[in-house]
Amino acid sequence: MHIKDVSSSLERVKNNDEVSARRYSDELEFLRSSAVRELHRRGYGCVAVEKPVERGDGSLVYVKVHGEGGDGLPGVAVECFTEVSGRVSRRAGELREALPGHSIILVFPERLAPKAANYADCGDEVWLVSSDGEVKCYAGDDVEGLKTHLRNKLLRRALQARVEIKELLREYERVRENLKTFSKGVLYTQKPLRDLFVVAAKLVLGDK
Repeated sequence: MHIKDVSSSLERVKNNDEVSARRYSDELEFLRSSAVRELHRRGYGCVAVEKPVERGDGSLVYVKVHGEGGDGLPGVAVECFTEVSGRVSRRAGELREALPGHSIILVFPERLAPKAANYADCGDEVWLVSSDGEVKCYAGDDVEGLKTHLRNKLLRRALQARVEIKELLREYERVRENLKTFSKGVLYTQKPLRDLFVVAAKLVLGDK
């Protein structure tokens, strides 16, 4: 009877239940890479992903993103979530237990901002990541900021669009006035060019 040798597989997973279950969605990978960039932006030179940290009972907890403290920067432990559930508070508690003295940062896609507000006090900071990788950072106790994040972002975009539309209208009026002045001051002697100019003027000015 042929017996398949599975010793190497058993060796890889013993004492490490998380290894075999670690499957990242594209969104989770995106959150993690965004968190790494944000830590580098803050001045963290030593950043590790999936750093194993031993707990008091000897088991390991894997930190999604870990920033080494120093030069006035605190050590940070970052956890990323693609959904909001009781796991948020459990995971934050595990990190606090394994890494006392570290700042705990919880990262969510910004679409989950209102729900993430319910767990804001579980972390020292909550980061929201937009679809283009922009990271918005909130203090852990800023529940109102998290709840209103999406609404405020839409309002800012609406105001920005309004300003841009006004500028386009002003530019249109400048071109329109310049074309009026130009059409009065220029006499075309060649009929094809004159006809072409008339057509172009009508497109901009209308029939006025």
